[in-house]
Amino acid sequence: MGCGSPEHRDRQPGSAAAATATVRALETRVEELERAVLDQVREAVAADPVSRQFDVFLPHAGPDAATAQALYTELTARGHAVWFDGAELRLGESITRQIDLGIARSKVGVILITPALLEGRYWTEREMGAFMSSRHRIIPVLDGPTFDDLAAYSPLLSDLRGLSTEDVALDTIAELIAEALTAA
Repeated sequence: MGCGSPEHRDRQPGSAAAATATVRALETRVEELERAVLDQVREAVAADPVSRQFDVFLPHAGPDAATAQALYTELTARGHAVWFDGAELRLGESITRQIDLGIARSKVGVILITPALLEGRYWTEREMGAFMSSRHRIIPVLDGPTFDDLAAYSPLLSDLRGLSTEDVALDTIAELIAEALTAA
């Protein structure tokens, strides 16, 4: 075979075939790393020594109560215990303490990311901070903003694998969250 043969060109480091092979190898490695990280998260959640009253803590910005209520309904319909202010806040008791206990007693935080959250200052930001510092698992659910918007708002949150209502319906999002909770 001469230097101009297709077999020889494919072996050259700068060839398109070599680049494709390199990309495939990198994609495979990224997939392996993602699986390893997900396995570590599942093990950490399963090994949680604290008994948790709630499967999910569902914070939201005030203007997004209807969407949060719909997600709450979908998750509870699948048998999961969900801390949601519309269902859990009791009259005459400290709101801050009730939220704090809800976070402490929940396995996972499902943060509803909406334009209202990104534009304003809501309790949700404090609740996200509490989840991050407690090393609880967080699942961002985007309703309106893109993942690029999330990255501009919070690089830490954008590093987490999340879901978007742009890609799937709210009932499917609830089903995927339920599957993740069951797998953990």
